[in-house]
Amino acid sequence: MSNCLAKITQSVGFFAIALYCTFPTPARVETVLLPPVDRTQPPESPAFVGRGRTISAAANLARQACRCLNEILIRKVVDKSLLSKEPSIIHLLDSTGQVGVLVHVNIQKLQGETPIYSVVGNDVSILGAGTSPSAVNLAYRQLDHLEVTTARGAIVDLDKSYFLWFSRADRALTAEMRSARGVISESARAFADDKILQSINKANDVAALGAAAAHLEKAMSDQRLRENLANLRQKQVDDEAKIKSIEEDLAKALDKARRAQATAATLTMISSAMTLASQIGTAVASLGQDAPPGLERASSPAELMNMVNDIALSADSSASRLRIEYKSHLNSRTDTRTEILSILRQSRYPISEVPQIIP
Repeated sequence: MSNCLAKITQSVGFFAIALYCTFPTPARVETVLLPPVDRTQPPESPAFVGRGRTISAAANLARQACRCLNEILIRKVVDKSLLSKEPSIIHLLDSTGQVGVLVHVNIQKLQGETPIYSVVGNDVSILGAGTSPSAVNLAYRQLDHLEVTTARGAIVDLDKSYFLWFSRADRALTAEMRSARGVISESARAFADDKILQSINKANDVAALGAAAAHLEKAMSDQRLRENLANLRQKQVDDEAKIKSIEEDLAKALDKARRAQATAATLTMISSAMTLASQIGTAVASLGQDAPPGLERASSPAELMNMVNDIALSADSSASRLRIEYKSHLNSRTDTRTEILSILRQSRYPISEVPQIIP
């Protein structure tokens, strides 16, 4: 029994994808529905994946990509476009050191008695190389670039459109098909909150910059430059770890100061209406694990208040120290990033082809 699969044809060592109906692929081909993996980033949309050591073993990634009436026409357009972009995709896979390359297949629909589907601009678009489909798409959407418009009277069909994510692992090729609606929705959620967007952008920049530096380090013939880049990469890792640790400690210190100040305000209000034992109980409950062991032995409301104020002052002092340390590591991270970028530019690394890297 036949089913609709994606035919991948070989040309100069790479491949193009065309939808057609054929018999099931060999047993060595694996098709899986990937769940989200990285919980610190916006979740990736599920992907159908074909992987193997041969071109044919990656054959079934797009088996649900385009179920429309004129799929033969779309097949030809996508096939021709991917073949023409083959050198660019190969170059990005080989020259950037990134995880993969993202390609957008944008499908438009012309409504009528019988809807007509076609590829927008009769071409697929390479969005760039990067660490994940959502990271590349999010970064690409923030850049200035010319958008190919739909045909007159047509609208983009997000349910038919899709993304192709090409990557390599050892000698195996991996090709993933992801729903355009899923990937675009991930980007929309990030755009909804500017603070979250900035945080994701920084994390994506660090990840892509690290991959670029690691790739360049392996390719360098100059031992001195290679060692310098290796040291910068390690410094980047150390700074990121320290910044994350300080952020956690600073949040705890600020929360401790806030609760101590709130406790002091509460004690001021109840000091004349409640017994010392009740005030101590209130303070212990409010401070939680931050309550010092001697708090329950306070001999007077004044002593209790002083102890609570000392907690607030100590937490404020810790927060001030952490802010200074935090700023120092931020400056160090910026300096390290600038040095790495300078080396990438001198080495003619294709920065413009990796949207995640902020110039």
